[in-house]
Amino acid sequence: MRTAQGIICGPWAFAFEFGWARSIVDNFDIVAVPQAREWLVGAANVDGELLPVIDLQRLVAPSQDGEADAFVRKRDHRLLIGGSGASSIAMLFTRLPQMLRFEPRDGEMTSYAPETIRAVTRGLATGERGESFLEIDGPKLVDMLAELSGN
Repeated sequence: MRTAQGIICGPWAFAFEFGWARSIVDNFDIVAVPQAREWLVGAANVDGELLPVIDLQRLVAPSQDGEADAFVRKRDHRLLIGGSGASSIAMLFTRLPQMLRFEPRDGEMTSYAPETIRAVTRGLATGERGESFLEIDGPKLVDMLAELSGN
């Protein structure tokens, strides 16, 4: 049995292991990053640390025309802070986070995980209300984002 932080990003539900997902931030400001990839909506100062803010929904399903809509922070947006040091990122999500206790269902992940993040997906978890969450390997996600950014 594992524990994870569950977050909702648009139509997607993701789970991040508690050892990697370190905090939730409710109050923040996002500063745009010029010429950034669509999924990098900006940067936020979190406890004196400038973190890239990732929109997993845009990473999973980029817009069809390749142009990102201007980001408008909604009242219910929160940030999940994951990683440590130079490998820290902030992920934008809505609704309340959920603590998940689950037995991973690795065999079902292949058909459910989108191709764009399949390489960083560990498996499928079920929340307390029966909803499915893709379990994401946080360190692998950070490495993938760095590679996609050309860093």
